[in-house]
Amino acid sequence: RASASVLESAAVYTGASQAERLGVAQQWADGFSVLAAELGAPWQRRPLITHALAPISQGFFTAQHLQRAVESNFLDAGLGIFDARGSNGWQMGRVGSPRGTSFEDAKLTWAEVQASLERGTVVFNYFGAHEKSLAQMCLGAVHAFGLPCNLNLYITRAGQPLSAPPHTDRQDVLIVQTQGVKHWRVYAPPEPALRPGTDPLARGKSSDRLELCELGAPLLEVDLLPGQTLYIPAAFPHTTSTSEGGAAGQSEPSVHLTLNVDSHIWCLTYEAARKVALARVGEAPDGLDVRALPLGEYLDWQDTLPVGFRSPSRSPSSAPAADEAAAAAEAEATEVEGMARSLAERACAAQPGRWESADAAASALELGACARRLQQHYWELLDVQRRLYLDSALELTPTPHSVSLFRVKPYLAELEGTMETLTAWANLPPGSLVGEPAAAAAPVAKPAKAKPGKGKGKGKGFGG
Repeated sequence: RASASVLESAAVYTGASQAERLGVAQQWADGFSVLAAELGAPWQRRPLITHALAPISQGFFTAQHLQRAVESNFLDAGLGIFDARGSNGWQMGRVGSPRGTSFEDAKLTWAEVQASLERGTVVFNYFGAHEKSLAQMCLGAVHAFGLPCNLNLYITRAGQPLSAPPHTDRQDVLIVQTQGVKHWRVYAPPEPALRPGTDPLARGKSSDRLELCELGAPLLEVDLLPGQTLYIPAAFPHTTSTSEGGAAGQSEPSVHLTLNVDSHIWCLTYEAARKVALARVGEAPDGLDVRALPLGEYLDWQDTLPVGFRSPSRSPSSAPAADEAAAAAEAEATEVEGMARSLAERACAAQPGRWESADAAASALELGACARRLQQHYWELLDVQRRLYLDSALELTPTPHSVSLFRVKPYLAELEGTMETLTAWANLPPGSLVGEPAAAAAPVAKPAKAKPGKGKGKGKGFGG
């Protein structure tokens, strides 16, 4: 229910006594709700600086908290690597290496993190699922935005000239600065057609290099301070430093929490909906390359579907429970109708003459059925995420050695299963709809079978 608090919603899953322990999640939900209102017009179109989260974010999770987490859990971290003289973009190496065959010898150490900071930014991907205080933050975000979310942590030493080279992300991101200062530049996306064959949502990463000469003047340049939050839309290039602007001369490291609002990864955009619809009726591929469209049209296809806080029908209700159930059903029907209509209109605009009208496109592509299936998919994703963050925040599932991986891994498998179920419904080959596999975001390596005193070396690290 839109009117329910985090505690009320959680009680459905855990019971009232457990839900009472989620006061911090409710504080985050309140802050994110204010931020969601601020993001109305800027969403997916321009960056934004806000103080909406300042009352709770300043000093919320610092290097000291990170050290305790590293020492008490079995974590994996990535190291941002960029060769200014090379031809590749930002890449992710790993931090640390096993020192022996025991479980303790396989653990990442704080000393390894500190040593890696001399070489670049250290990244803990999907960290919100593994650290209980951050799981409360993620639970609050999922509640407020009504969209799948995950959280990464970035720590950079003071005086790092280039902590991240120009690159884009597949997520709409909220950068919450908790310690130190980081200097940011955010740019408008370049026209996708200027670099055929590249992914506008992953520019400047891996083998693709994004040069500053491809970009115009920054849309926004800011020293991000503790308590401030920066919103960057997906596909908007950005670069960072801890030696420029107000970050120059600082002595403490920069720590920020990046909350990823994941509509692109989980098939909750119009481009993904188009792909599902065409494949379902046997008309894919159809010759339209969305990445070859002018920037404005490309970004229109990346819009989040009308679900969660992007749904025009989502508003709190004070109606009695019986009436509220009917109102909720009506709101969902309105969402489906609006989703199908908007998808049909976009399809006609992208390929004039292919269909006589939006109604004809909706009929030919069975967009009503597609929209209903995507709405079901959306609710399935949200259910898994709520259970994941509730379990992580309250540590409901006991794990060997208190290793969070064993708690998180089944939920990641559920998320991937949800994607594959949608893929099968659309008659697409397995893996066709996964932008970045959920498991590939996990920051925790596999500690073998986790027998006391035993353990293999950590597996492949993952980058963000």
